[in-house]
Amino acid sequence: ITAEPVAGTPDQVDLKVTVKERSSNQFRIGAGYSQSQGALFNINLNQDNFMGTGKQLDLNFDNSKVNKNYSLNYTNPYYTPDGVSRGFGVYYNKYDAEAENISRYASNRYGANINYTVPLSEHDSVYASIGGEKREIVLGKDPADYQQTFINNNGSKYTQIPGSVSYVHDTRDRTIFPTKGQKHRVSLQAALPGSDLQYQKLSYDGAVYTPINDKVTFAVKGRVGVGQGSSKTGGVPFFDKYYAGGINSVRGFDQSTLGKRDNKNDPMGGDLLTTATAEVQFPAPFAEDVKGLKMSTFIDAGNVFPEKGDFNAKDIRYSAGVGAVWLSPIGPFELSYAKPLNSKQGDDEQAVQFSIGANF
Repeated sequence: ITAEPVAGTPDQVDLKVTVKERSSNQFRIGAGYSQSQGALFNINLNQDNFMGTGKQLDLNFDNSKVNKNYSLNYTNPYYTPDGVSRGFGVYYNKYDAEAENISRYASNRYGANINYTVPLSEHDSVYASIGGEKREIVLGKDPADYQQTFINNNGSKYTQIPGSVSYVHDTRDRTIFPTKGQKHRVSLQAALPGSDLQYQKLSYDGAVYTPINDKVTFAVKGRVGVGQGSSKTGGVPFFDKYYAGGINSVRGFDQSTLGKRDNKNDPMGGDLLTTATAEVQFPAPFAEDVKGLKMSTFIDAGNVFPEKGDFNAKDIRYSAGVGAVWLSPIGPFELSYAKPLNSKQGDDEQAVQFSIGANF
């Protein structure tokens, strides 16, 4: 912004504003590897100013031996002058639980939704969505008894009307490696009337960051999820239950393996999930000047329970270890070494866990 005198009027100036628009288009191709999903491949096209309208367009393609995701989302970030956004999305997902060594089924689903985000204040917002979805469950050659019973009672193809509403409070100083502030999210997901399968899931995710000094941060994180279904579904359907264990949950235990096992010795998940983490985050001692590298020492706790009334503190699993996250030029790399503190017979332990992705 520059000020230019108005000719013949000494007490007035013109303000000349020069705007340089940043690039509003992004195209990313990614590849990586995950212990749970194997080789990963991703293509993403994002436009923040689609056709010069100020609207956002996002096209995403993810492919691995476990998950295949295709989605298209269109958002108007200022649907109203008050900053209410409205978006539309269509998607297709194919998930193979057997390929992830969790259970013996595959899920194919596709659908569309409309969503709104309403800002309440600088730090608070409400998100709501409603959509329609078709889902098919394909059992493996030797499914567990409870899975076969569910399919016998409910069929293998469903028409769902999913709805969700979330409240978010976020005061973090930054989204990547925050040093202070907190974020809390309460979400309700439900199959609305008219759905073939009636069930609901209520969850809370929270994190609080407290600086110890300029370089060290203490963080506490937690998640609680509870689900409920009709008598016909017998709780949340087996393909939409909560799971615990792994690098994003209770480290030191194999991915999604905690909780009760079925007659095939596969994890069943549960209608109740509880996890918590306390960690101290600090720069790597050998590379303190690398801003994209953080290490931590942590204690994890959690488990899943078959039904919401089955919680037992004695069944909570604990682990402790060290971890590192590096925002490398080719994508995020996360590594942890954890030791279970109270594993029991039948638990699958995995000391070293990692996830890596790459963007080109």
